[in-house]
Amino acid sequence: MQSRSGYWLTIGKLYKKMSDGRYYACTATLIGRRLILTAAHCVSNVKSPSDISFDLSTVNGKYLATANGVRTYTQADLDEFDALDGGQKPANSRRPVWNTDEGVNMYTDWAIVEIDSPLGDDYGWMGIDPDTAGAKSRSYTLVGYSGDFMGAKTAGIHQGCRVGEVVENLLYRHNCDSNGGSSGGPLFYLDGDNWPRIVGINVAGPSLPTPDERRTPNLALSAGAFADFVALLQDE
Repeated sequence: MQSRSGYWLTIGKLYKKMSDGRYYACTATLIGRRLILTAAHCVSNVKSPSDISFDLSTVNGKYLATANGVRTYTQADLDEFDALDGGQKPANSRRPVWNTDEGVNMYTDWAIVEIDSPLGDDYGWMGIDPDTAGAKSRSYTLVGYSGDFMGAKTAGIHQGCRVGEVVENLLYRHNCDSNGGSSGGPLFYLDGDNWPRIVGINVAGPSLPTPDERRTPNLALSAGAFADFVALLQDE
């Protein structure tokens, strides 16, 4: 992804410094003035949110702007909010599915990071579409800093890919190219106003083996898992 114009500017490379000192890279997208969206396993196992950094529009290893994490929001925060609101713990947090390498259930593998700079004011952000009804009728774009593309120094783009199956109304099995580093990358389409709307985030691909060593299909977590919480945070 060489373009640094329009909605392409909202995507960047995310790093986390883990508690053992190692670094881990993923993909994230601006979804608000100070909010970025990624996968939960991309922000787990850190000592502090400040150990998360977001390098916006990284091309050939050089970023346009950068910010650090201030706070992270995950399924646990949504569960707590629902409990305080008198609701019940969502069913998707109880599903017995295999976990990612960071111990996160794929059905809850989303995270929103509040960053210390309002990058969205200058570069904009993507919208969210939680509706799964028409998921298989559209073509999509997936963007991710995959390790097998230009050394992950520039994001790879797969345009025109499709969702082949919707699993339990929350996971999209898709045919977009993905590899390690593309986790958290946005799966999106352009609406009638030519505005990008995220329908899901990439959470698994063939390069990520399950505990029994089977290779997974390409999977994205539907925006339906986190859309309401995004709206809540954007209103704050």
